[in-house]
Amino acid sequence: MAKINVESGGAAPLNSGVLQLNNGVAMSSTLTEVTDQANTASPLKLSTTAVQVVSPLRVTTDDPSDMYLDLEDGSANNRFNITRNTASQQVNLNFASNPAGSTTTVGAIRTFTDGVNLGEVVKFREDGQVTFTERVNVEADSLATTQSSSVISASTTNANLVIAPNGTGALIADIPDATATGGNQRGLNAVDLSTIRTLASHVASGQFSAIGGGYQVTASGTASVVSGGNSNTASGEISTVGGGSSNTASSTWSTISGGQSNTASTNTHATVVGGLQNTSSGQYSVTGGYVNVASGTGGVALGGGANAIGTYSLATGGNTFAKGSYSQSFGLWSEASLYGQTATQAGRFSGQSDAQSSSLIARKEATLTTGGTTVLSLDGTGVTNLVIPSDTNRMWNVQVRWVAVVTTITGTATGVTIGDTKVSTDLLAVAKRGGVTTVGAHTSAGTSVIETTAGSLTAVNIVYSAGASQQMAITFTGPTFVGGGSVTMRVVAAISLTEVMY
Repeated sequence: MAKINVESGGAAPLNSGVLQLNNGVAMSSTLTEVTDQANTASPLKLSTTAVQVVSPLRVTTDDPSDMYLDLEDGSANNRFNITRNTASQQVNLNFASNPAGSTTTVGAIRTFTDGVNLGEVVKFREDGQVTFTERVNVEADSLATTQSSSVISASTTNANLVIAPNGTGALIADIPDATATGGNQRGLNAVDLSTIRTLASHVASGQFSAIGGGYQVTASGTASVVSGGNSNTASGEISTVGGGSSNTASSTWSTISGGQSNTASTNTHATVVGGLQNTSSGQYSVTGGYVNVASGTGGVALGGGANAIGTYSLATGGNTFAKGSYSQSFGLWSEASLYGQTATQAGRFSGQSDAQSSSLIARKEATLTTGGTTVLSLDGTGVTNLVIPSDTNRMWNVQVRWVAVVTTITGTATGVTIGDTKVSTDLLAVAKRGGVTTVGAHTSAGTSVIETTAGSLTAVNIVYSAGASQQMAITFTGPTFVGGGSVTMRVVAAISLTEVMY
């Protein structure tokens, strides 16, 4: 057995503190072996009678290995030892047990947690993990010079620093306490790095949600994200607020990049790119700028006071309205109320769209017998989305550039050939007064034909009239031929309008 030396030493002479065994017998020589079967509760007690700082207790060993102290039972279980590396002078505390590798606690540091009972504040497991059962406080780093900082750092070169919650636990920067100080319970697997709030609900409460920082921010939707800012809310599922102030992304897959007082709501995939008081409420809609609204599916409103109301409509500029499906409104005070209409305006007399220019495209594909007719419309049906002047008192200068072509022949249509084409440019006036539409007689600014047989398209023409829905009706008449067959024709009319309203 290795010899253990127990002595009193330090600042005072060796004999200034007296060492004693548990039975009070003084010791002053080397202790080589101690057995005390009678006192099983504490077989060996070593102490000094002098004050410890004056006469400390030293325990040394002449073991040639690095072992300082080794405590174990008779079966070599529950081992605790203190070692020192003779080369580096590093002192180690080691816990071990058999078998190794499990989650069983093999050692602990205990303290009086309530002033009476011992609590294990640090636990050491067989698999090498260390568990802290109470709060871990890190004091300020002495190297921090500009701001008081507590530092936890990875000392290995290029090493990751991992803070790993367990199971469905959240990663958070404040302790939840159901008040504005710590906030409400966080969502499963949430990440919440915000540290200041005025309501307990200003937390990442949605499952898989995340808050990167900021003040008074809320991520309550599943997988929602608020990067930061002030008073921002991401309540829609998989919604995102990048920053800014007072922004709300409440619909699924909605996004607000930043800005102030913006809303992405009602329908999915709505986006606000930034600015102030913009609203994207249509599915796939986009807004940006100042007080813009995109309520139509796929609508885009950019500028100031732009409104994209129609499906896949576009409104840019100032106080513009794109109301028709696939319409576009540009400039200042323009309004595109018809299907596919493009409207531009640079000012106004007194009202919306009272001095603008517009363009439209009407079309129709129809199979006609000899001399047959068909009606063109903006969506190609001939029934819906007709060319109807909006408002009550609106006047149009109309120019129509149309082209008609024979695409298919069924049966016999003598004199007509696939590819025969006729074009014309027509001029006319249209007035809607008191809600009633009047269409003036049109004049042709020019006509051109491409025919395999001369005169085969002589009867081909377009007539303009006021329809029952107060529209400018566009009626196409096809070619005349013999043989009893039919022809399929495609007709496209590009309509330019100069508009004035009173």
